[in-house]
Amino acid sequence: MTSVKKHTPLGNGIYTMPDLALILGLSQPKVRRWMNEYWNTEFLDKKGKKYSTGEGQSKVTDFKTLIEFFVFYQLREMNIGVKKIFDAHARISSQLKTQYPFASVEILANKKDIFYSLSEEASVNANKTQQIGFKVLIESFCKKIEFSNDKIAERFYPLGKEKSVVVDPSHQFGQPTINGTNILAETIYSMYQSGEKQEIIGILYDLTSKQIDDAIAFHKQKAA
Repeated sequence: MTSVKKHTPLGNGIYTMPDLALILGLSQPKVRRWMNEYWNTEFLDKKGKKYSTGEGQSKVTDFKTLIEFFVFYQLREMNIGVKKIFDAHARISSQLKTQYPFASVEILANKKDIFYSLSEEASVNANKTQQIGFKVLIESFCKKIEFSNDKIAERFYPLGKEKSVVVDPSHQFGQPTINGTNILAETIYSMYQSGEKQEIIGILYDLTSKQIDDAIAFHKQKAA
């Protein structure tokens, strides 16, 4: 991935398919399959700009796509057709004038109904329980996001904002770090796995026990 980093603008973040699954708590096989089969096949702007680069195990994507992919994933889990999602993405993108409408505060934080762009499909609106469940899930997801002044997702707290782990594309290529530092959560977890005492880790990296606990908890989580 080093060669990819050299050609990736700073502040965009770099995420492999396993990274995407870990950070979002999703299934690796589905993340890989849906990114390969759908994302760059359909989610292209008029200039043909792709949302990921590389092939196979080397395929990577950026921070905004990471956020959007969660919305896409959940809509697919609700058995909403891929074409319907793509059409909704294109329409909302045009209305909000952004390439990343599913990462926009207008859709997430303001609770604007994503289904309004799918409203012509009776099969979608017929199941009110589905819609309510999706809204609750997105609202919960949104509480983990900080938005920039241009109303696009800027940082993501995978365990919630009350925890110490943050995904910030302007730090460590967007890999999960301890909030307020450049220390990778993975570094802390690796030391813990190696048998290092948490007290020693805290002294070495000047971290609190809570920060260390949060890093360990993040890497112990398993995708549903």
